[in-house]
Amino acid sequence: MKSNTKIIFLVVSSNSQKVGCICHHIQVHFNQGQSVLIVAPSAQAIEYLDDLLWKNPPDSFLPHVISRVPTEEKVVITSLHENLNHATILMNLCPQMTPIAHQFDIVYELYDETQPEKLEQSKHRQKLYADMGYKTLLQ
Repeated sequence: MKSNTKIIFLVVSSNSQKVGCICHHIQVHFNQGQSVLIVAPSAQAIEYLDDLLWKNPPDSFLPHVISRVPTEEKVVITSLHENLNHATILMNLCPQMTPIAHQFDIVYELYDETQPEKLEQSKHRQKLYADMGYKTLLQ
């Protein structure tokens, strides 16, 4: 395990807050020149994220690719739990914890309060990471 990996749970209580939070954190790391991997749970979620990142920020867009193979692109959306672009930042949007957290400096997870079952999944992921020795933060 990479002992300095930080697992940051982004607390969201509405879908609009969720969208804003995802875009904001990806944009911040992109602007700092860091590579970001976004793992989404389904083709539908990937399509939604793809569209979202082309429209955000509203006065611009966030360059990215959808990929299932290694790439040098800075921002990659995929359904695979593989670090396809040698990123240091992971945005895990899947309901289960990622098995590759140790490969990143920062892993973002959603602490999703929008529905009771999503909140329970979030609490469960947080406990699993903590049980594995990762430092988890709520933000």
